[in-house]
Amino acid sequence: MPDGVVPTASLRAQARAWRAGFAVLVGDDAERLRHGKGVRELSHDITGPRERARAQSFVGFALFGVGHQATSEALIERALEGYGALGDDWSVAAALSVRANQAHARGDLDRPASDGHRRAELFTQLG
Repeated sequence: MPDGVVPTASLRAQARAWRAGFAVLVGDDAERLRHGKGVRELSHDITGPRERARAQSFVGFALFGVGHQATSEALIERALEGYGALGDDWSVAAALSVRANQAHARGDLDRPASDGHRRAELFTQLG
């Protein structure tokens, strides 16, 4: 495949992941149930590491607080790994914000503090 050409399967996976995230955000229960658990597997079909991490963090954010806590946390962790590998500090900081909220919802008070400090450091460095 020529450089810069994204495989059709990857583009379709990206579209399905973003559609699932928006369905959750607008409260479409049928779409949320249909896509909720399949999104983790769907993100594997996204070939671009940046696009994969973005889809994971968006859907992880969307699923937070709507009954898919474990899936949300798994997606945010994967997004953090992807953003870290890419050196995308802004996106790491944003994902840390979601992870801190997830931990707080579980009653973990240490994680929000450490993630909050790290997030503040990154955003301060970025200006």
